[in-house]
Amino acid sequence: MTTLLTAFNNLVLQFNDDLIKTFPEENDFKVSKNAILLLKRTNPRKLLELFKEHFDAYREPISIRDERFFLTNDYRNLDDTNSFMLLVDKLKSLWVILDNDNKTKIWNYFDTFLKLIDKF
Repeated sequence: MTTLLTAFNNLVLQFNDDLIKTFPEENDFKVSKNAILLLKRTNPRKLLELFKEHFDAYREPISIRDERFFLTNDYRNLDDTNSFMLLVDKLKSLWVILDNDNKTKIWNYFDTFLKLIDKF
């Protein structure tokens, strides 16, 4: 299980790094990287637990790649410690300017996140 947890956390970091590369002017992604690294060091299971808690309910829209997942959900009222959800909330404002290749990459990340949490 430790290997899967490490894979999940590394994938979250990779996802965040890809967002930093895609949107270098967006400081929120740089801030979220620090929060993710802190969680990874202090409580490695937390990112997985947060993902399960908040995204399991969106399994269907994620699996069918329904853009309303990014465009209509409001994540701003969540606990500030949930950097992963804040990262997704930031994506909400940027989704409309992403090209199809980047949207596909993001959907692929979420598909993989769901596959990994299913193993726990």
